[in-house]
Amino acid sequence: MEIAGTFLKTKTLLTSDLTFSEYGTREKILAIVYTWLEVLEPYREFLQILHTIDGRAKTARVWDEVKPLFLDLTTEIIEEGLATREVANRPFIPSQYPSLLWTQMVSILAYWMEDSSDEFVKTDLFIEKGLNFLFDLIQPNALDSGWDLIRFFLPKP
Repeated sequence: MEIAGTFLKTKTLLTSDLTFSEYGTREKILAIVYTWLEVLEPYREFLQILHTIDGRAKTARVWDEVKPLFLDLTTEIIEEGLATREVANRPFIPSQYPSLLWTQMVSILAYWMEDSSDEFVKTDLFIEKGLNFLFDLIQPNALDSGWDLIRFFLPKP
């Protein structure tokens, strides 16, 4: 089984959907997560067995083949978000946003593999709460406004 192929299928499904290009940053990331989990579902039992037998190390290596594909796609989306100001352009931090999203994705995958709720309701809640929190951090917020105010009052060189 090639997990990278499932992610490429996910990307193709999303980019061929005309409404995907109209989504905002948050909605695009949510669409990636939900669509990839849907595409991965036929392989879930295999992934669970792999995870049980070889532990997290082997499972992490499986996800590693997807990581560069995920980072490329989310980097594009974050750059769009920076351009539209949906994502805060803070010094040194925006380049780390895709990695934060990848870390969140890996935790979602681990949770999904353990989820025994009907129709993965608990995974859906975890996705929404986790990504809402992450986007609350990377979107412009009160701290950005405060920093902007402080810079306004600082002496200009």
